[in-house]
Amino acid sequence: MKQDVQASVHSQTAKWWKFSYEELCQELATDARKGLSRVEVQKRLAKYGPNQLPEAKEVSPVMLFIEQFKNFIILGASWGGFDCRRVGRMD
Repeated sequence: MKQDVQASVHSQTAKWWKFSYEELCQELATDARKGLSRVEVQKRLAKYGPNQLPEAKEVSPVMLFIEQFKNFIILGASWGGFDCRRVGRMD
């Protein structure tokens, strides 16, 4: 199990929920009771950067509307609605 943890914990797609608390603490070289020292925090900040998510792009309402038609089912339903309207059948 130790090799699986080492191989998976350090990957971007690690399934964190599969590992025990102790295994994670050991692999991440941290003490859950004491936390990280200031020196270790500075080293990790320099190596990995701050723990922040990237800013999300703002999407205009027009683009949100257009994006709806990428789905084939929505496109088919819209086409059917327009076709019924075109031939005059709204039953």
